[in-house]
Amino acid sequence: MDIKQLQYFVRIAELGSVSRAADALAVAQPALSRQVRLLEVELGVSVFIRHGRGVRLTESGKTLYEHALGILHQCDRTRALMQHTSHEVAGKVAVGLPPSLCKLLAAPLLSSLQRRHPGIRVTVREGLSSHLMEWLLGGSLDCALVYNAVVTPEIIAKPLGIEPRWLVSSKLNSLHRKRLNLEALAALPLILPSRPHATRLNVDRALADIGKVANVVAEVDGVPAILELVRGGFGHAVLPLAAVKASGNASDFVTTALSGHAIESKLSLVTAARRPESNAQRAVSEELSNLAIKEISQ
Repeated sequence: MDIKQLQYFVRIAELGSVSRAADALAVAQPALSRQVRLLEVELGVSVFIRHGRGVRLTESGKTLYEHALGILHQCDRTRALMQHTSHEVAGKVAVGLPPSLCKLLAAPLLSSLQRRHPGIRVTVREGLSSHLMEWLLGGSLDCALVYNAVVTPEIIAKPLGIEPRWLVSSKLNSLHRKRLNLEALAALPLILPSRPHATRLNVDRALADIGKVANVVAEVDGVPAILELVRGGFGHAVLPLAAVKASGNASDFVTTALSGHAIESKLSLVTAARRPESNAQRAVSEELSNLAIKEISQ
């Protein structure tokens, strides 16, 4: 297995076709297919399922894809480090953001970096905190904002603040209350993400502490889809205010505070402990931290 094989594999996976990847890479299709076959023979697994319209990843292929992204990113990162002096703030940095903050922070982050550090190339990946942690450890991310980070010897977590969760309702289902306790929350029909989403775990734990369980009428992992169901009157959601703000339709919803510190998440900036931090990564981490602190404190 070599870097070129991984590059070929990733491009085929992203384009879903050997022929399209061959065109994009300017490599003859038979040569590309031969390299993929050599990779499969070496690993002892099939990475693609062939069908009439192209290819799709097998389960083994999906695993390899995530690892390949990490390996290729670290190769690019190392190459960029070697091409710049130790005093230059330049290079590639991959950032992970949770869905509730991605829409709010991605554009300001890129805008600020282009203005202050034009030599930095940033890649932004959106995902649940659990996925972001996996990608960070796998090498495809350099830093990430995650909720309720579990600190291990492989992870450095810089706490940025506490972000409370709010009850989000449609105007038709508004409770007309400024504050809601957990007993009342347990009685409401809720639209929640599935485990291990940080908000779902927080809701389940908070209600378990008072001997209650959530009345979950639907499990939906995407924040936009949750808000659409709430707006349609199918139930209520428990989300950070940032998620409502990022929807672009905040006026369609009513938010109700939850009593005390009933349900909240700790936001942290996480990096890999055993991976050297470049000047570019340090600059991105600082800017991202400042933007996140400003957002959750509003």
